[in-house]
Amino acid sequence: MKDLFITKSTVDYAAGLTGGTSGTWDLASLTEGAIAIFDGDGLLLDGISPSITTNKFSIALATAEGFKQSILFDRDNFTYQKLAYVAPVAAVKFIGSDTAGSAGSYSLNLPTSLVAGDVLGVTITDVTKRFDDLSRMKTYTYTVVTGDIKTGTGASNIITKLVAVINADPNCIVTALALTDGTNNDGIKFTANTAGNEFMIGKTKSMGGVTNILENADIVEYGRVNNELDAASVLGTQNNPGQGTAAWLTALETEMSVRDGNTNSLNSNSLYWKVTSKVASAGTYTTYFLTMIQADDDVMIRENNPMLQVVIACPSGDTASGESIFALDNILAVL
Repeated sequence: MKDLFITKSTVDYAAGLTGGTSGTWDLASLTEGAIAIFDGDGLLLDGISPSITTNKFSIALATAEGFKQSILFDRDNFTYQKLAYVAPVAAVKFIGSDTAGSAGSYSLNLPTSLVAGDVLGVTITDVTKRFDDLSRMKTYTYTVVTGDIKTGTGASNIITKLVAVINADPNCIVTALALTDGTNNDGIKFTANTAGNEFMIGKTKSMGGVTNILENADIVEYGRVNNELDAASVLGTQNNPGQGTAAWLTALETEMSVRDGNTNSLNSNSLYWKVTSKVASAGTYTTYFLTMIQADDDVMIRENNPMLQVVIACPSGDTASGESIFALDNILAVL
């Protein structure tokens, strides 16, 4: 069993909870977005100076649909991991030279002369999309005309023109930039428009008597050249999706919403049903992964016992005294 509890920004730990006697707390009074942790006797654990004498505890969260409560955790079989927010990093890749001034390391390998009608073609694949999504892959081409040149950096340069074609697409997932060795355009730099979204670069092949001028160009990314490992290639930037981002948490929410009725069954490209998201679209989160393996289902082979997991996601700024991250850090330290 897996479950996800998402708190709301600036809502204090156990906010609004009324009652006060062990086992008689009114969970319906808990403020929407507030989280609370109780020991095995139903006693609320304090968020500033917590103490616990029982071997069990459970977690409650108030949502717009009511409150949800976790499994009863056994402290002897319980572990947790805290993941702080990590900002995503935009991938950077190249065709040809990998940076201004490094001509000779990697190359566009252009033909000796240009022929009107030949093309420059590059395919950009959005790896974040499903394989059956027809918008996943887009090809950008420029057809050579009389007067085009492969030298220099001006408006007639073929690399300048291909870069303009790519950047003219408002839906393109990258921004292209012509790189120069100081005299000539000797490469194209591609930077992901959305940090954390991975992409791939491909070259279209010459066919039907039409030459693709970039067919022999080097594709350069961090640690790889032309899809082979190359330790000398260090000037690209590896994609990093980060952690605790809204996109990261939304994906986790989809995966862990089975308890709420989501079977993750598809109708074409859409889910038949999905949970109403509790993720703030512009939010960043600190997450806690609480895991327990039942100890008594199979005493001989522990790996056969089911893993139970609750993930708590708190807005990453809620660290002040009384707020969710402050309280969870104190409570988890004594569990």
